[in-house]
Amino acid sequence: MNASSPLYRAAMVLGEWLHALNPSLMESTPPFEEVTGNDVCFLGPNGETDENLITLCKDFPMRSLVGSWYLSPSRHAIEMIFFNPIFMAVLIRMLPPLSLMEKQKSTSRTSHPVGIPTLAACCMIAHITYKILGRKVLFLCVPCNMQWLLTVVLCFGNLSGQMQGVLLQFLLSFCGYTLAALATPDTSDCHYFGEAFFFYFNHVALLAVPIAYLVTGRASLLSPSSAVSHLSFNFKWWLVSCAAFGLFYFLPVSMISILSGYNVNYMMSPPPGQDIIVGDSYRLLSSGACALLIFLTRLVIVLGEIIAKATKRSRKTKKA
Repeated sequence: MNASSPLYRAAMVLGEWLHALNPSLMESTPPFEEVTGNDVCFLGPNGETDENLITLCKDFPMRSLVGSWYLSPSRHAIEMIFFNPIFMAVLIRMLPPLSLMEKQKSTSRTSHPVGIPTLAACCMIAHITYKILGRKVLFLCVPCNMQWLLTVVLCFGNLSGQMQGVLLQFLLSFCGYTLAALATPDTSDCHYFGEAFFFYFNHVALLAVPIAYLVTGRASLLSPSSAVSHLSFNFKWWLVSCAAFGLFYFLPVSMISILSGYNVNYMMSPPPGQDIIVGDSYRLLSSGACALLIFLTRLVIVLGEIIAKATKRSRKTKKA
């Protein structure tokens, strides 16, 4: 980037401000296992290296969750300045007309599948309890926990059919993350009674929620209008889902991570135990993988709906 460009200067100014928000963060991610016997997780409040002010990793119970300036403050600033306006523009331009299309759907949303509201409330309460006990409340911001929050709002928010349709679109878009979590489970920070079991139970339950709405006819990813193809309808919802996900994690969650010093949803450094999504572009690679997952999730659901409708139509024809 040209050092004289307005974007570069803005990134430098914003980067300095971001660094000033939490100068105690290390420039590199602390090791997840003790190496020297005196590994440092945090510098002093103002970046001091005095042994009386630093926080040693052996004295910090959640070292695997520690954030750092793995990406430089200016890199964080560049990504914030460049991507967040794009995400906002997509949402402002595309979400209103898509939400209006939810009014046209014939699916009934006057009630919810049996047991779903109770399940959502119980799982959300359990999540909050475990996070409070483990002093990890900020990690309610990770995708699967946010899906439970959306489900609670869906069930208890007294929403219009139109708004229920919008939330269901997001829940269906993001259910691929639930499968990914089950495929690569990480229970290393589950220390309390029943917490590891709950990890698996809540993800299986979370996967069952959108399926229940689909099976009972309360949700659909098919276009409600003959004037808009299924391809166009889902492409737009894919863009909106990616934009909403990106805006949430590149702006508020990134700021929460910097201020708290925790690596919430890996916004400060890449996931451990892998060497693929690494380097200065790791958040872009991760975003690309997330966008692909949302695309494949919607594709599978749409194909399933089309096949199910064709099968049902074929059976009716045979009976006739």
